[in-house]
Amino acid sequence: MRIGPKSNIQARLFQSILRIEMIVDDFVAVLTRVLRLRTIVVLVGLCAWLPLGGCQILGPAALGTGRGAYNEVIARTSSEQTLGLIVRLRYSDPINLLAVSSVTAGLKFSTQAKGEAGFGSPASYAGALVPFSAGVTYEDSPLISYTPVDAQAFLREWLAPVTLEMLALAMQGGPRQDVLMLLQVLVERMNGLRSGAGATVEERTAFHRVATLLAQFRDRGMALWVQESGATGRYELILSHYSPGRIAEVEELLRLLDLHGNPAQESTIRIPVALGVRDRNFDGLAVQTRSVGEIMVNVAASIEVPARS
Repeated sequence: MRIGPKSNIQARLFQSILRIEMIVDDFVAVLTRVLRLRTIVVLVGLCAWLPLGGCQILGPAALGTGRGAYNEVIARTSSEQTLGLIVRLRYSDPINLLAVSSVTAGLKFSTQAKGEAGFGSPASYAGALVPFSAGVTYEDSPLISYTPVDAQAFLREWLAPVTLEMLALAMQGGPRQDVLMLLQVLVERMNGLRSGAGATVEERTAFHRVATLLAQFRDRGMALWVQESGATGRYELILSHYSPGRIAEVEELLRLLDLHGNPAQESTIRIPVALGVRDRNFDGLAVQTRSVGEIMVNVAASIEVPARS
């Protein structure tokens, strides 16, 4: 074998090729580590961002949808419980009530992210890897507490008559079309005119006429149920702004209630309102209201019981 300049050139060329291959291998190894690190950083960033972003998005959304849903269900079930109470009263069945004392909504939000990478021969993992996957879980676990209604507190509210303040608020602030119904439901007696089952036909007819006139006066802005100025707990009925064509109706109201006043000469008539039975010396409107129990019993009595088959 000849050893000369040509053979030396080939040896140096071969060594240069080996060094280039080693450099390329080192570059590929460094690049692979960099890509792995960037992938880990991206996955960690996603894992950190998803809970924060999810809380910022799902928190208000959960409150916006959950609060209305809870309110709707509580209102509906309370109405159903009241209806069941009326039916039980009609059939003289025992009654029991439950109150929703608290509602605690437990919102649970979790995320997960996963990345897969293969090493070695591509033939060993080709088609079996999922480069990136993520999942979000949202769960609402409410804790609802029920409390039996206290018997003594229930009896106090059940048997206590409607207060004069509540009656005045209902008459002044209630819907106009419901004023007549409110008077007939809440009030048992007005200055000797009764509306209950024990009243005579004449008393019920007069009571209904007074209630109708008061409802019309309220609708036309002629009647105000207000608290007396500077007197806590004392109320009065003010009749005013009546036209000459309505004077006869005002006179009829005063006559039916046995009250003094001259609407033809007076532009404003103030009638004191008191809770109870009228005294001889009291020149005002004495109102005897019903209790919640009486109102419920009257409503239950109006239910038509189907005939037994």
